Amino acid sequence: MTVDSCTLNLAKNATAAMAVDRAPAVAFLTPAWPVGESASGIATYTELMSAALRRMGVPVRVLTQRLAGDCGDGFVRRVGGDGGWMMRLVDSIAGRIWPDSWWIRRWGRQIAAAAERLRREGGLTLLEMEESFGTAAFVARRTEAAVVVRLHGPWVVVGRAQGVSEDERFWRRVEAEGEGLKAAAAVTAPSADVLRRVREHYGLELKGAAVIPNPAPPVDERRRWRLEQCERGRVVFVGRFDRCKGADVLLDAFAKVLRRRPGAKLTFVGPDGGLMEDGRTWHLEEYARRRLGNGADAVENKGRQSLGGVNELRRRGNVVVVCSRYENFPMVAVEAMAMGCPLVATAVGGLREIVEDGTSGLLCPAEDAEGLAEGMLRVMEDDDLARRLGEGAAAACQSRFDADVLARRMAEVYGRVVGGVTNPETRSPKE
Repeated sequence: MTVDSCTLNLAKNATAAMAVDRAPAVAFLTPAWPVGESASGIATYTELMSAALRRMGVPVRVLTQRLAGDCGDGFVRRVGGDGGWMMRLVDSIAGRIWPDSWWIRRWGRQIAAAAERLRREGGLTLLEMEESFGTAAFVARRTEAAVVVRLHGPWVVVGRAQGVSEDERFWRRVEAEGEGLKAAAAVTAPSADVLRRVREHYGLELKGAAVIPNPAPPVDERRRWRLEQCERGRVVFVGRFDRCKGADVLLDAFAKVLRRRPGAKLTFVGPDGGLMEDGRTWHLEEYARRRLGNGADAVENKGRQSLGGVNELRRRGNVVVVCSRYENFPMVAVEAMAMGCPLVATAVGGLREIVEDGTSGLLCPAEDAEGLAEGMLRVMEDDDLARRLGEGAAAACQSRFDADVLARRMAEVYGRVVGGVTNPETRSPKE
């Protein structure tokens, strides 16, 4: 069950509406909208958090670069545009001169211009945006709205997990994101792990930074996973086929599962951007054949799916796997837990804060194909364990990741910002 992304007429139907002291008018920046058109966890977070804030009576808008369809009520606005032939010419020339920075600067100006339009209309006091590329520094200098940075995926953490080359370009992005943190009025993070890593790397106190988990999507109990309705022996993986998500480790683990359960199946759901190994890029089908031989016939590649399609595949699975080398706060894990699916995950980053080993899922070390295989086999071969993990996962989502509870905590952060309590490390003056 998802929120109606365009109309979002939730305030009329809210049962727990409340006033928020000094409630700011908030805008969220998301890469794409609505969530059904995007594989981005940021879009899912934005949908759930913005809906909960609106139920509280907080005025909320969404700014997005990619907008599918027409949201005529003005709740969602598209940022930017091609700017006509003159802007395209400028982009072409400047992009050659400053290939790494021009589009970031232009994107920052477009975000700030959209934020300023909302502010002048009386519809914006505070803008929440991700840390990527340090764009927040450009935006903060060009708008009177307070800028709050949310640590969805800082490059110094995520880039390393992806195994990218730590070259000059890598460090320029890392440095730029540090400048964005300094320019922010406040910083929030979905996991304590990512906030700790950012503080340690940049040497920033980030006083007042808040750890507020991402909310879990609501799932009707009748639509949750049931052991009796799943396909025994089927493993479901939702995520990119790449190194960061541990796709190579999963295939090695699945090979071990096949030795004990020859009838097992593996379903991949998500984009195939390729996995770098041995100096070349491998795609799922050829890589599975290389690792599994004839066992690759047991691998099903579903590619990108709608959220409804993903949930149907989760219900079909005997066990859901998240085997990343690093995760901040993976929505794929929370979505599976909300569905009541038995989950096997790696004990990395925010996953250790989301999953309670043995209660709401099973944890294993990262890059440990043997441990991952053993976790999957335990769930497949122990029906009582599968049921307990699924029930524990759903209960954890309801108690710890309720959108309305988390929105109240977020509103308190926003209230402190508009009340004048801001990040003391801010260095970038308004222009």
